[in-house]
Amino acid sequence: MKTLSMLGVAILIVSAVSCGNITSRRRSSSSLEPILGSLDVPKRGGTLQGATAIVGGWALAEDGVQRVAIYVDKQFVTFATLGGDRPDIAKAFPSFKDGAKSGWNVVLDLNPMLEGDHEMVVQIKSKGGSVHDLPATPFKVVHESK
Repeated sequence: MKTLSMLGVAILIVSAVSCGNITSRRRSSSSLEPILGSLDVPKRGGTLQGATAIVGGWALAEDGVQRVAIYVDKQFVTFATLGGDRPDIAKAFPSFKDGAKSGWNVVLDLNPMLEGDHEMVVQIKSKGGSVHDLPATPFKVVHESK
């Protein structure tokens, strides 16, 4: 596993790793499929406020991203919408053909979440079947006063 720091964001390059009870797999014995990504919002330790919040980031995989799943407090919440414009990622990673459309986002319903501390994990699955969890990101939920 390699860690790069680019554009002020720590990026993990992962080939084959065990993520809890999910293990990513090798495409062949001689090549590994890199998966890269970032959770841009919320920032580590940030606050999400109100009834809903837009959560987003970017994801790349050598053979394309099939899906991005969002987990809060170790519970699946939803799948993200893929294909957002990210010219910065295309410029930073020109060898990935889908870099310009690597953005993802989701409108997260905060109503069922208690106020206070939570943890978000973003899971990226490539079209080739490899799976990688980005590092857990702590955040707070604050509901607006009524």
